[in-house]
Amino acid sequence: MKKAFYLLATTAIVLCYTSVHAQIDTCNLPFVATVSNPVCSGKDAQLSVTLYPNTTYTWSKPGVNPVYSPSVNNRTPSILNLTAAHSGTYTVVGTRGVCNYQATVNVTVNPTPSVGNVLQTGPVCPGENDSINLPNVNVPLGGNVIAFGSFPGSPVVFNPNGYFLAKNNVMPADAGTYFVYAVNNGCFSDTVAFDFKVHQGVTADFDFDLTEGCNEDKVVFTNTSTGQTKNSWNFGDNTNGTDWSPIHSYVVPKPNNASRTYAVKLVASNAFCADSITQNVIINHPITSVFTIDDDSICEGTEITFTNSSVVKPGTGINVQWDFKDGNTDNTYDTKHVFDKPGIYHPELTVTDFLGCVEKQTVELVVDPNGYISFVTDKDEVCVGDGITLNGDYNDWGVLSVNWDLKDGADVNGTDKEVFHSYLNEGIYTVSYSVDYRICPDLNFEKDITVKPLPEVFIGNDTTICPNSTPIRLRNILDANNPSAITYKWNNITRDVADNITVRSPGIYAVTAEMDGCVASDSLKVSRSCYINIPNAFTPNGDGRGDYFLPHQILSRNVNKFEMNIFNRWGERVFATNNVDGRGWDGKYGGENQPVGVYIYTISVEFENGVYEKYKGNVSLLR
Repeated sequence: MKKAFYLLATTAIVLCYTSVHAQIDTCNLPFVATVSNPVCSGKDAQLSVTLYPNTTYTWSKPGVNPVYSPSVNNRTPSILNLTAAHSGTYTVVGTRGVCNYQATVNVTVNPTPSVGNVLQTGPVCPGENDSINLPNVNVPLGGNVIAFGSFPGSPVVFNPNGYFLAKNNVMPADAGTYFVYAVNNGCFSDTVAFDFKVHQGVTADFDFDLTEGCNEDKVVFTNTSTGQTKNSWNFGDNTNGTDWSPIHSYVVPKPNNASRTYAVKLVASNAFCADSITQNVIINHPITSVFTIDDDSICEGTEITFTNSSVVKPGTGINVQWDFKDGNTDNTYDTKHVFDKPGIYHPELTVTDFLGCVEKQTVELVVDPNGYISFVTDKDEVCVGDGITLNGDYNDWGVLSVNWDLKDGADVNGTDKEVFHSYLNEGIYTVSYSVDYRICPDLNFEKDITVKPLPEVFIGNDTTICPNSTPIRLRNILDANNPSAITYKWNNITRDVADNITVRSPGIYAVTAEMDGCVASDSLKVSRSCYINIPNAFTPNGDGRGDYFLPHQILSRNVNKFEMNIFNRWGERVFATNNVDGRGWDGKYGGENQPVGVYIYTISVEFENGVYEKYKGNVSLLR
């Protein structure tokens, strides 16, 4: 019922409208031509002009005949596949009855941008930067290129400087189909679809489990990485591996006295992407056998303290075992021990930890024997000037020096055990024999030595005697204080033992005095002097007086042998004779008179009684 009413109403309006225009048409009605906006090259543009009933329309453009659809005689034709040449003024003529209407419209064909190929710089790995590039884009100045698609934040406008779209910190969610188009003055390019790709990412990760050992620590690595196709391990000890989940052994260092940290690095990768992770593998089960002693050199029988400073893993137990290398052991942590025998020892400490690992340490310990020293002499008493032998004895193990102090200002250093010495003065000397040991206490041994005095003997100075004159009495002049303590023995023919003798002839007389076993002696010479008369000058001038030099008084006695030599001042012998009945030297040498001066003579003579005498002196030659 309502639909029928609507149709009737419409028809009535049309009839009314037609009738009105027919009545008022003066051929001056408005006639306006338009074109659809925008007008883009390669696209179609819709022309349109005022609608009047019973009107025919004709469109035209000078110079170029575009292709119209459906035709040029349509009120609203389309210009197909526009080009820049289609720009210009289009005229439309409308004819209705006697009236002709004309309208124009300016058509400006805007260039339609083109996108061309859409290229992705990547694909890249997650977290890296990528971009979309349009190498063949054609967008007039002022146009834009727009992309939209599955990525977050779309659509976005390309950077017109080279037409690229930066994609920073690409994530797997950024992968998908992208659509790109360009627009300029309302003209749109074709929309280009392309796939934005992101490489399969890699996440490196691993766990590990440690099993400690004495020689090697075994670590099982469990690879929990994702996205990788291969692995590269650096175990932090200058070794590498490529297994998926390797088992690696770390050599326990010697000494094992500190925590060890190994920076283990895993690099997980596929054909395009890689990731790495570094974790510290900390291994801490030190074991060291360390101890000190309060002295490394002791004397036998001395107690020594052993201080243990060994180390094992904190919170674990420790087992200790001492071996003193003298047949004794101990298992206390710190200990003391006495070494009863001398020698060089290497005590050892063995430490065992909770893993059963064993460490040992030794030190060198020198144990010297207790020293001793003494000496004996070959006699208990000695006379002044006599020698005494001292024989020492000491323990020479660890000796640094040995010294004799003989207490008369003489010291003897050295390791010789025998010393021979003479004392120059009487007295009691406390001889000290000492030894300096490197470890054990130094020792000293003392003993008294009695040095007895010598008897004082002096029988006088050399003297002379004349045959058949008053005899000489010889005695010890120094025996006045204690004559009874000294006994004597003389060297005369009768070997007298009295304290004095009588001398009647020349000779050498000696006496030996003894007092308390000590002996001294003295001697003197008794010379013949009464007949000696050797001239000290002669005058070989031919006057018959003193023309020859010769000791006539000597030669007047019974002489067995005689020899006389005369020398000038240069030591040249100018005369010699052994003739007892000759004249002597006549002052000539080689037949020539010798100059006036002093000459030296030597005379040797032996008499019949066996007495032998020598004379030496000067004689002056005068003219």
